[in-house]
Amino acid sequence: MMKVSAHELAEMGRKLKSAQSRANSALDRAEKIVEGVVHTAEVGSMAFAMGVVQGRTGGVEVIGVPLELGIGVALHTFGWIGDWSGRGVLSGHLHGFGDGALAAYLTTLGRGAGIKWAQKSTGALPGGGGGLFPGIPGIPTPPAPPPP
Repeated sequence: MMKVSAHELAEMGRKLKSAQSRANSALDRAEKIVEGVVHTAEVGSMAFAMGVVQGRTGGVEVIGVPLELGIGVALHTFGWIGDWSGRGVLSGHLHGFGDGALAAYLTTLGRGAGIKWAQKSTGALPGGGGGLFPGIPGIPTPPAPPPP
């Protein structure tokens, strides 16, 4: 039978607590990283979805409010209600998707402002060609190549 002194037992207990503390710290860091990745995915996927809707329909308005602006405000409002009630388990996700909808709206708004600014300074549409997206409204289509 192995004998363990009180000092050795105390040392083992200290090492165990230290290992538990390091493991908890690593789990906390991993959780924050995953939360950041999930938030980024929510924002990006909603912005992409709103962009698809804009591209497919040319933009949707409900009682004069752009769809992406209305959805963004509504999702943030529901998120804040959840925050205030203390029952907001999904509030962070609602805010993430709301951020994506607002990002789509503000990107469209900024793009329009940039186009107007470029037209004022040069009198022509910016970009010089449709690049990967010929035929999309607002993006000039490049001229056809000359025949061989």
